[in-house]
Amino acid sequence: LDLSHNQIGDRGAWDLAWTIAEPHAQLTTLILKSDDIEDDGAAELLAALAHNTVLEVLDLSGNRIDPSGEHGASQDRRVTLGFQSRPFLHTPAEAAPSGGEASGGDAASSA
Repeated sequence: LDLSHNQIGDRGAWDLAWTIAEPHAQLTTLILKSDDIEDDGAAELLAALAHNTVLEVLDLSGNRIDPSGEHGASQDRRVTLGFQSRPFLHTPAEAAPSGGEASGGDAASSA
């Protein structure tokens, strides 16, 4: 099942985790590339894998998962982290959207 580029985020990852942890789950491949999943969502998916012996591939490439995080994704041979976008390294100011739109809220900080 390929759900790449659907921006499911952590909430969608949690829902999928509940599904793949079910005893009747028969899914063998789950591709979640670039879906805005962060460490919390990855941790839920990894916890679900502990209850699933059928899933062979979980691809989490291109998300916001810290490869050195406590979720243990790098420990499971079924999980591919691949390239991760790196917002977990950004400060809130760096993560703010840009695009030339003036918000007016930063006028005091620039004076």
